[in-house]
Amino acid sequence: MDIIKKLGQICKDIKELEDASLLDKALCAYAAISNKDKTNIELSYTSVMRELRKNQTQNVRKFQEKFKEVFEKALDEDLEDPEEIALTSALKYIHWK
Repeated sequence: MDIIKKLGQICKDIKELEDASLLDKALCAYAAISNKDKTNIELSYTSVMRELRKNQTQNVRKFQEKFKEVFEKALDEDLEDPEEIALTSALKYIHWK
């Protein structure tokens, strides 16, 4: 397992422990070494859908279609972590903030 993926898993574990200070430090480290927005590690398909249905109903279908398209392509190409790839792509597609 590479260091970026391992640190991402550590961030998820810390989040479950509910240590906000330590989580913030870990997310900053993750963002620095992965060149990703630190908030993305905290997101899941389910949490995004919940937020979209609550506040951005116009983006629900767009998000779902883009996620499915990219996820299937990532699976076909046997890429590592297709869920993360699809989630990131779908979030960018709907201009998630």
